[in-house]
Amino acid sequence: MFKLIKKISIEVHNKCTRNCYFCPGHLSDNVNSDKNGNFRYMSEEMLEYICDKILENKELFSDNLLILFYGFAELTYKSEILKKCIHIINKKLRNKINFKTRIIVNGDLIDNIFLDNIIGIDHITINDYEGIGIKRFIEISKKCNINISNLRIINIELQFIKKIINVFDKKRNINIYYVTNTNDIKVFNLGSCIFKNYDYIRKEKCGSIGKELMFDSNGIVKICTNVNQDIEEHKEVCKWNIKKQPLKEIIKEINNLNIPNPCLHCDNRWEFCIE
Repeated sequence: MFKLIKKISIEVHNKCTRNCYFCPGHLSDNVNSDKNGNFRYMSEEMLEYICDKILENKELFSDNLLILFYGFAELTYKSEILKKCIHIINKKLRNKINFKTRIIVNGDLIDNIFLDNIIGIDHITINDYEGIGIKRFIEISKKCNINISNLRIINIELQFIKKIINVFDKKRNINIYYVTNTNDIKVFNLGSCIFKNYDYIRKEKCGSIGKELMFDSNGIVKICTNVNQDIEEHKEVCKWNIKKQPLKEIIKEINNLNIPNPCLHCDNRWEFCIE
């Protein structure tokens, strides 16, 4: 009996504006620079193929599926690629399976053009890595003509999170979350994961295994968003390709993986909360 897949992550491209130490991308020469010719992006043909395979195997996916546009990239960069990906996902899957879409950005290059390019997305999370707070969100709102009259501030008691600022952008029909962090921790991705310090040891097996799939632009299938096929130690959990193997077989093999407890592929640094 398979676990139902609750989250699909799509690698739009592999270019980032930062080189954060907590991201697996910083360990790869192929990320953070397109000067070396290693820039890759999701083609329309590949994404349409992935969508077709999802529909062929829709009984393996949750009725509350999250489709996350992510990867080791900053999606405010070259957002015209993201725009095409959003269009394909909505054209191929909308009204055929039940899902929500979300993107996660650092907001470095956010502007009106980017927000107009992501119309069709349900949620966007902007991470406040520096812990600047609401001042930065107000600056972004003015820059992007976001009406903040319906702004909500959600105070939460998670150890490293100060608050979540939520605004519904009626003009673009997008729910915007701005996540503000404390200074001693650098990231909280809403609905994805909480970053812990290097001394953190996971007490329970990662709940993401078997419930999440990530597809990169070459068709490689990974067990989660926090492994990188360019890193030698991660290759055993990035060994599948949707073009070369039936998706149902891939999911079966992932379910049968003998993952250590705790999972060591994330250096014990991640705690998942994808429920």
